[in-house]
Amino acid sequence: MLDAQRQLAQAQQQRDQARVQSALDLVALYKALGGGWEPYQQVQLPEYAVFGDAPRG
Repeated sequence: MLDAQRQLAQAQQQRDQARVQSALDLVALYKALGGGWEPYQQVQLPEYAVFGDAPRG
């Protein structure tokens, strides 16, 4: 019984490692094809947008 449990644990670990590698490969492919994203840039809000004092008129 312990041998079967050990084999199951090893198989699950190999499955998990394969899933991680698959995700890493997908990211590498996406980047190789020119994919990516711009670094986060904080947007400067007008002061009235922060404090609720919108100009009237």
